[in-house]
Amino acid sequence: MIKRLFRIHGFVIVLVCMGTGPAAAADVEVGKIPVTFSLELRVRSEFIQNNGFNDADDRWRQRYRLRFGATAAVTERLTAGFRLSSGDKTYQTTAYQSLDTANFSKADFTVDRAYLSYKRQDGALPTTLYAGKFAHPFYTPSEIVWDVDLQPAGAAEMFTLGRSGVTIALAQYVIRERDKVKDTGSNLFAEQIFWKKDFAPVAVGLGVAYYHVDDPVQVANDAFASNNDFQTNKNFATCTGANPGTCTGTISDFDILEFGTDETFKKVPIRLVGEYVVNLGAKDGLVGGIPFGKENKAWLAGVYYGGNKEKGDWRIGGGYTEIQADAVVANFNSDDFQQTNVNTIFTEARYQIHPKSYIYYDGYYQKKNNFDLFQANGNPVPDDTRKYRHRVTLVVEF
Repeated sequence: MIKRLFRIHGFVIVLVCMGTGPAAAADVEVGKIPVTFSLELRVRSEFIQNNGFNDADDRWRQRYRLRFGATAAVTERLTAGFRLSSGDKTYQTTAYQSLDTANFSKADFTVDRAYLSYKRQDGALPTTLYAGKFAHPFYTPSEIVWDVDLQPAGAAEMFTLGRSGVTIALAQYVIRERDKVKDTGSNLFAEQIFWKKDFAPVAVGLGVAYYHVDDPVQVANDAFASNNDFQTNKNFATCTGANPGTCTGTISDFDILEFGTDETFKKVPIRLVGEYVVNLGAKDGLVGGIPFGKENKAWLAGVYYGGNKEKGDWRIGGGYTEIQADAVVANFNSDDFQQTNVNTIFTEARYQIHPKSYIYYDGYYQKKNNFDLFQANGNPVPDDTRKYRHRVTLVVEF
């Protein structure tokens, strides 16, 4: 344990030394079209005790995340953009790459975003439209429904009602194309109404969203074929065969209703975050021959103190979340919270080294929400073991 602490300490010193230099923007003009470039590099050291909620499995890994993107202002209202990213393309809720390649082999650097956006701010109904693969544009105060690293594909529309602060958001996402021969095809449709207002003492956000997956069998099949971490919904009781196998059906549908809010106070730098989720499509079902209920609710509460903009700023925070097994789609929500069927105490401490670089620690203390369901879903773990994760990350942005 002492050796591990010294190793982490040395790694952190290297990270800090790397991130103390200044960063400058890199904007150019291509054929009279202004193009803005962005670059982000993160380097992380992470220790995981009881990985997989198994007391026989500890990990200590070093990781990095690299992203490079560009946006071009084609016209006053039309923007074209792309972003490339590191990470395993079958693990869509993170862009981190572990330093675990055979004989220093090369890692993937794939298309993370490729989109067009149209933005009209004048008139009584300011409108923003997206098409392609882009960042999820909904108001999301936390990641218990949608991981910030998950980039959907399809289209989205945002309509703001004048100066009221009220925005109506619509999304039509393509998960898998319709192909009769391959028997594939799945979409996600979402709607949201949210309100954001900046008052003198406090900035407030409130939102209600609805998510519908029209073919959860396809989603379960894809999760089963990509990574074991996604197999925390009850639906995987229907999956057979080695990975990848076949999911013959699903126990639950996904019709997710999400309520979210956050408040940021000005004089005392405190931010409060709250979220509640219920899956209206969840159903009772047998897993491993054992009956289980709907397992369809999730909630989160968090508080943060401090700033994160100028050199020398610092912020601390934390909170608690409970995510039942079928509250949300395990492929899409936070990998930090370890998908679904999990309770988490989370903590954070951040220091701003430079306006474009910072270092932070985040920790997660977790247990299974329903351990009997975890066992019945094919996990031969004898004890209800807690999982602990400690991460130190340096972030440099250009």
